[in-house]
Amino acid sequence: MNKILYISAMLLIASFIEASAQSPVVAPAQKKPVMLVGGTIHTATGDVIENGTVVFAGGKITSVGKSSDNKIDKTGYEVIDVTGKQVYPGLISQIQAWTH
Repeated sequence: MNKILYISAMLLIASFIEASAQSPVVAPAQKKPVMLVGGTIHTATGDVIENGTVVFAGGKITSVGKSSDNKIDKTGYEVIDVTGKQVYPGLISQIQAWTH
């Protein structure tokens, strides 16, 4: 009986430690628009776009598509080359929406 109480207490303490370790930190506001170019984009609908571009401004995704179709002037954007990387735009928001 004492062993069960001890294990239960340890599990309870561990769950409190885990919960406190997950306190969210708010990111600073986005200073200028960002353009991720050249990566493989996996959309929330399951489509895969090779050599794609994701553009976001003000903390929101504004454009997703093939880099060859991108007609946006890059002036004023922070352009990040993500060639060879996998990009999942909006995935975090989708998961949060499913759990709330």
